[in-house]
Amino acid sequence: MPRSIMPRGIEQVALEELDLRFAPLRLISPVQVARLKAEVERDGIRQPVVVATEVEPRRRVLLDGFKRVRVARELEISRLPATLLAVDAPTALAAMLHSNASHRGMTALEEGWIVRTLCREHGLTQVSAAAFLRHHQSWICRRLRLCEQIEEALQDDLRLGLLAPAVARELGRLPRGQQLRAARVVRDQGLSSRQVARLV
Repeated sequence: MPRSIMPRGIEQVALEELDLRFAPLRLISPVQVARLKAEVERDGIRQPVVVATEVEPRRRVLLDGFKRVRVARELEISRLPATLLAVDAPTALAAMLHSNASHRGMTALEEGWIVRTLCREHGLTQVSAAAFLRHHQSWICRRLRLCEQIEEALQDDLRLGLLAPAVARELGRLPRGQQLRAARVVRDQGLSSRQVARLV
């Protein structure tokens, strides 16, 4: 992490209070959501979501727990336990990245979206982003290149669950002008990522 972050404690937070501005930086797997929903129906929500309180005054911005929030909505759960972090937006983005690193909870593309947000919206250079996130500059460069080489329309399909990350990465090897046409073939034929690799 760029600096030590001390949680302010755990509170019960109303679902309607949560600011989901960072949701487009995460992919939601329907299979994982269904599995989590079964667990919550059986045991309730045991792990607190993580919320940043200093991204914007009087806003509670969700950093971790997007699947839990979706399940809570489906099950009409109105309040969730939340760990509160007093961090600004760049540090919040770094916290998202590092909280998922230990259990490989993010794809390379999700990591790329966070890096791109830090560089484009918060003015970090690749060198400063590498230092801030405690990653090598080549790691930063690879994530940015992955975001840049995949058509935005395909990235939107990924967020909607219409395209698998492995398939998107394969399609990203094609010139941008050919990716959407190839994606239509993939969907029409129901190709696996291995088959897409051969097609590419």
